[in-house]
Amino acid sequence: MAKNFDYIRLVADEISSFKSLHNYCRLAEEQQPIYPDASANNARKALEWLMKQMLKIKGVTVDERNLSLVRGLSAVFVRFITSLQVLWGVGMP
Repeated sequence: MAKNFDYIRLVADEISSFKSLHNYCRLAEEQQPIYPDASANNARKALEWLMKQMLKIKGVTVDERNLSLVRGLSAVFVRFITSLQVLWGVGMP
C-alpha cells in the first residue's frame, strides 16, 4: 500500500541525503496510531532536516549537532523562507 511520503523515497534513489528525510517521515506516519510521541519526534526531526537544508542553500553555516527546530527559527531563517526568490525557486508563484 502506498504511503504519504513514498515520493520522497523516489527522490532518495537519486539524491542519497533524502534517505534520512524519508526515514523520518515514514516512521512518523507508521508510528502515529500506536506511538504518537515517537511519531511527533520523527516529524520534528523531518522538519529540522528540511530547515537545515534550507539554511545550507542560503549559505548559512550549520552546526548539525546543535541545531534544533526552535533555535533554527531565527530572524535570518524566517526572512529566508519568506523571500520571493525562495518561493520562486521552489516553484511557487
